[in-house]
Amino acid sequence: MDPRGAFKSGRFYVDLDNIKKPFLHEECTGRWEPAAAPNVASTDNLADAWDVIYGTGYYEKGVLSAKQCARGSGMSKHGTKLEAEMCQFEMEFKGKIRLIARGVAKDNNNNFYRIN
Repeated sequence: MDPRGAFKSGRFYVDLDNIKKPFLHEECTGRWEPAAAPNVASTDNLADAWDVIYGTGYYEKGVLSAKQCARGSGMSKHGTKLEAEMCQFEMEFKGKIRLIARGVAKDNNNNFYRIN
């Protein structure tokens, strides 16, 4: 997934790799929408996915302080439904503050994905 356009409304395309079937590339298309920054009370977040991908507690320590976020969902022709969340973070790198984008996704088969 290409995160550069995620903070504006628009369509996305994902090629889901299937570890069990390495030659099957499942195409999933969907739509991004800008979203309010995540909060602990929200029920529509992907907190579990953030913690699986980036480590326990990452959602509370990192995602809740995100500058902006976007959420999206999509569906493949094979019936896989994907929920995705992308956030923009301030990180210090060599003494300078830089904005980086990170994201996660989860499908209806309980697979987790990192979005870089």
